[in-house]
Amino acid sequence: MNRYLSLFFASLLGLLMLAACVPASLTESDEATRQMPEPVLLGLEDVPMDALMVITAYVERMRGVPAGQIEEARFEPGIAEAIEQPDFRFSGFRLAALNLFRYDVSTIDPYQIDLGASLLFMDPLGRRTVVALYTTYGEKEGRLLVSRGAVETIYPKVPAVELYLLRTKDMPNPIPVNHSEFYQLVLEKALSPAERAANFGRPQPYTVVAFGMDRLDPKAKLELRISDDPDGVKGYAGGMQEYNYVGWHAATLSGIFTLNRQQPMFAKVVYTPGTSTSLFKRQPRLAGRFDLRQTTRRVITTATRQPSKPQQPTGRSLVRSIQQELNALGYKAGPADGLAGKKTRQAIRAFQKQAGVRVDGQPSVELLELLRQVRGR
Repeated sequence: MNRYLSLFFASLLGLLMLAACVPASLTESDEATRQMPEPVLLGLEDVPMDALMVITAYVERMRGVPAGQIEEARFEPGIAEAIEQPDFRFSGFRLAALNLFRYDVSTIDPYQIDLGASLLFMDPLGRRTVVALYTTYGEKEGRLLVSRGAVETIYPKVPAVELYLLRTKDMPNPIPVNHSEFYQLVLEKALSPAERAANFGRPQPYTVVAFGMDRLDPKAKLELRISDDPDGVKGYAGGMQEYNYVGWHAATLSGIFTLNRQQPMFAKVVYTPGTSTSLFKRQPRLAGRFDLRQTTRRVITTATRQPSKPQQPTGRSLVRSIQQELNALGYKAGPADGLAGKKTRQAIRAFQKQAGVRVDGQPSVELLELLRQVRGR
């Protein structure tokens, strides 16, 4: 048992980085296209040590660690090779959540354990992938031995997406061959609120870029459309390009667009599931939409990832919060004292004018929300 303890805590500090994990169950957005069993144990503190050690061994193997160098558990011949994914390794991902949905005496051998778990991995960019693990193991000669096992990527019903607007001349050329590099280059060039508002009413060559933040079925599609209708999946798609980076998708659509305050123009991200979804459910669906008039630099719109709305301040507290946001954005609102004086109203008007919204100089909850969006909060 002491050997198990030392190996377990070494794995926490090593490749798995479990010390940084969030012990939480997978949310609805991480469910498979097929129904996963209800978990019987939630949180790392509830997972038996032997199960954690086997899961650690699996994760190390998925990261490309040779089976002979994995100390937490051994694999029967052929098992380690079967769970390796040579087209995609988890080296840049940390284990962010773990669900144990089966932990019971094996139905084949009463001296072994049947284990089923779903593992959520995330990388520093916020990309996610979910893997289901099915295995049978026992103890032999003082060590855990895996006798059967398989891993399967679980694809989301609707992926989380991020959308950006760039000047076409600022697009990287050629498009990077690495998804994360492409993402970071686009993030650097995405139009700021002031840059976008400055071109209202002028035809400009723009490029809309969408990134899927969940790993998708190899046969899935992530496409872009432009439309004045916020609903549905139809729209202009001339010149649209899709890129598939081993399951991480991106799409671009370029054109000469005129942004103005009166006429809405939406970029839609259309997701079509791949062959992991039944044929009758393999229909295009809206994964996200983006009003190109919006002044936010970075917009995440997805049916599966909607942040909860924070409780908003009122009265003097509301004015103080608005003053703090205005000052942080460079609008001189004066001291954050909660009093809507002359400087504060002038700063509000200046911001409203640049943001392309109704100019009234009045503090409001809607104004505070817009200020926070512009700051990316």
